[in-house]
Amino acid sequence: MNLKTIAIVLCSTVIWAQEIKTKGNRVLIDGKEVAHISDKKRIYTFSDLADVAKFTLQQKNATFIDGSSATWYLITDLSTNKTNEAIDEALALGLSYEKNLVTNFVNGKYKLITLNGIDENALKEFTVGAPTLISEEIANRNAKIESNKKVIDDFFVASNLVIDGAGAIYKNVTIDGKVIKDIVGRITRLNYNDPNFPDVTYTIFDKNNIQLAEWHKSGGVHPKTGYRLSQEMLTNIDKRIFNIKQDGATANNGLDKDVTARQIIATLLFNGYKFGDQMKEAKNSARKELQDEAKAKSNNIYDIDGYLFNEKNEKLIGKITALFQADVTAAPAMGTDLTSYGKTVNITLGNGKIENFKSTKNTRFCVQTPSGEQCYLGLKTIGNSAAIGESLNTLSFDFSQFYKIVFEKNQTILLVDPLNAENFILKIAKQEKGLFVNKSDSKLKKNFTEYVNCAEIVFENLDFKSKEGLIKIVEEYQNKCSK
Repeated sequence: MNLKTIAIVLCSTVIWAQEIKTKGNRVLIDGKEVAHISDKKRIYTFSDLADVAKFTLQQKNATFIDGSSATWYLITDLSTNKTNEAIDEALALGLSYEKNLVTNFVNGKYKLITLNGIDENALKEFTVGAPTLISEEIANRNAKIESNKKVIDDFFVASNLVIDGAGAIYKNVTIDGKVIKDIVGRITRLNYNDPNFPDVTYTIFDKNNIQLAEWHKSGGVHPKTGYRLSQEMLTNIDKRIFNIKQDGATANNGLDKDVTARQIIATLLFNGYKFGDQMKEAKNSARKELQDEAKAKSNNIYDIDGYLFNEKNEKLIGKITALFQADVTAAPAMGTDLTSYGKTVNITLGNGKIENFKSTKNTRFCVQTPSGEQCYLGLKTIGNSAAIGESLNTLSFDFSQFYKIVFEKNQTILLVDPLNAENFILKIAKQEKGLFVNKSDSKLKKNFTEYVNCAEIVFENLDFKSKEGLIKIVEEYQNKCSK
């Protein structure tokens, strides 16, 4: 089993784009009447709105020796008497029989009914097309199940695994001439004698006591239908279902003589599920996938190739990490989070050494992104009362942080807060600090005029409302004031 493809599925929900209803003999989609349906001895006839019969549908069912079952339909085009078969896709289980049936042919593989009525072209294409041969496959399924059962059991024998009476799953290994049990997992069996909800449950664990799968005679929850599992096994890793019929004659024996327990373990092995450490590996893999997804959505920088200039203006090359918000790879902080985010950057050098740098030192670093190089600069700012308040809330008296560089021209720089795309900062060469140029700041005119100290720029002519306008301010400052 490829652990990279494993996903932990917490729930399964079906969402329809169309509302399907049957009222009497009327079939409605999104409130619009599109066809008529009639039933005679479980053969359903679908007609257009003029009551001209177009096709019939006959449901067929079969139950197999492993306890599984199948439902499918024989469809006949009444204009040609051509037929073909379609499997029941169980798209609307739990609803009315007719609604489930109609939903199969509105939202299923073969869309014979649409908002425009019965699709006669789709009906003809389906019935004169390649036979699906479902009846033939159904007729041969018991033989295949019996054959597979023997193959699976032979696979179990070849594994050299043993189940003892208490349910330990082990392999005999020889170490220093002594035969010892190498326990790789265990299986438990519980009988529930509740007259209203009788069940027999087998639960399978790996060597780390992490649940691998569970089998129910009549219990649990099927992830697709929401119904109880019925002589079915559900795996924890990828939520697959396996039909395994209970051997009732051995259900009260020790687990070493329980045929159902043996068949459960054999089925898992045959389908690529390993005992030992597989579940730990699967959980770690799934956790890493979730963390990678969270990293991609986060504003933080995690181990990205880049470079940094230290206080001596030396260029350091390595993997860069900078947290602008809570670390999505760590457990949530208990109580109030007093971490001062956006004030530190770490670089892991080629020799594995990690060096830390603060935003107070006007540290500049750049990382490689899919859209190109992106640089950041550590700054203290003027006119940013929110940053001061945030620093005090985290008990920090460092009022600087790293900002993302948006535009730069001859040491005149426009930056933005990584967490707020509306908070821009202007930095000019002759000022150590940056100026917070938020358009909603009532003191912006006073702060800007004092900051640039350039009579050639008229504040009222400037556009502080957009990134493009702010870039023009940088260019105007360069042209008029930086000489």
